[in-house]
Amino acid sequence: MKHQELDTNISQILPYLENFALSLTKDNDKASDLIQDTLLRIVTYADRFQQGTNFKAWSTTIMRNSFINDYRRNRSIQKRKEQNTVVEKEQLTYNEGETHLNYEIVLEEVYKLNELYYVPFNMFLEGYHYNEIAEELHVPLGTVKSRIFCARKILRKQLAVLESCAA
Repeated sequence: MKHQELDTNISQILPYLENFALSLTKDNDKASDLIQDTLLRIVTYADRFQQGTNFKAWSTTIMRNSFINDYRRNRSIQKRKEQNTVVEKEQLTYNEGETHLNYEIVLEEVYKLNELYYVPFNMFLEGYHYNEIAEELHVPLGTVKSRIFCARKILRKQLAVLESCAA
């Protein structure tokens, strides 16, 4: 898709995306963040848009998936915080294990991944199967497996460096 055509398509659907984001988030600031994230993904993946298909539907799917992924990620973080609070109330000690890394540090390293690896890896962590990820991202199954493998490899290296620094 050409840059000018992309700009035209975005400007035509932007009011709809704004309303849709607000209906999902029920908060102006969160809706604004969701719109920004969606527009970034639209521009990043514009080459994957298939000419002759519905640009509005494609963009809406990107927004909905971004919202769902953020919701799941935030819910997961909130659950961990609640678990830690319960542990503190019961005056139990938290065993950080052999790696001496806490969950937040690992999560920060995951967020630092290049989007090429982060998106399929995050979807895998959220429970999607390889074929579902391939279908959602419109890439071959082998590409999904390769990107998840590479993400794991990158994370192992990053966490090994952090662990050696902490020791």
